[in-house]
Amino acid sequence: MQHRKGSYIAIFLFGISVAFTTISSTNGRKINNSKAYLPATENTILNSPSSEDTLPLLSIMTKLERDVNKISAGIWRHDFQMIKEGAKNIAHHPKIPPRQVKLIKAILGPDRFKNFVKTDQRVHQKAVEIAKMAEKKKLDVTTELFLEMERGCISCHVDHRNKVVSSDNW
Repeated sequence: MQHRKGSYIAIFLFGISVAFTTISSTNGRKINNSKAYLPATENTILNSPSSEDTLPLLSIMTKLERDVNKISAGIWRHDFQMIKEGAKNIAHHPKIPPRQVKLIKAILGPDRFKNFVKTDQRVHQKAVEIAKMAEKKKLDVTTELFLEMERGCISCHVDHRNKVVSSDNW
């Protein structure tokens, strides 16, 4: 029971820190969110010849945000179906258009882009694992995996988002 209580406390503290970061990150200035957000994995992107499988990056990230929140709500409610749905949506989200991938790769450079892809792949893998643990109704493991997935999302934004968003080419 102690492990579970610690997981809930960690999620609560994480939620507070995200809210604080979101509020404090604007520094009193308006942010143009139409330029924000980064793509899916390179493999996923390269295997998407059809525009039906793609969405603009901002649309993908908006959906991912909803799915992360869905998983979080599912954890709080012990709703394993909700957790599983959110995780599967994250693991199998649409791909970004190839032109945006090329642009991001050009902005980040080859080494940072490789790092970005590795981080993104880890996030996708965690989402797959979350869905599996939700299927088995293992809330403690699901919660730990969720926190690992969120750390991956946040580290990717910290490491790459500002460079892309601040680029004149974006």
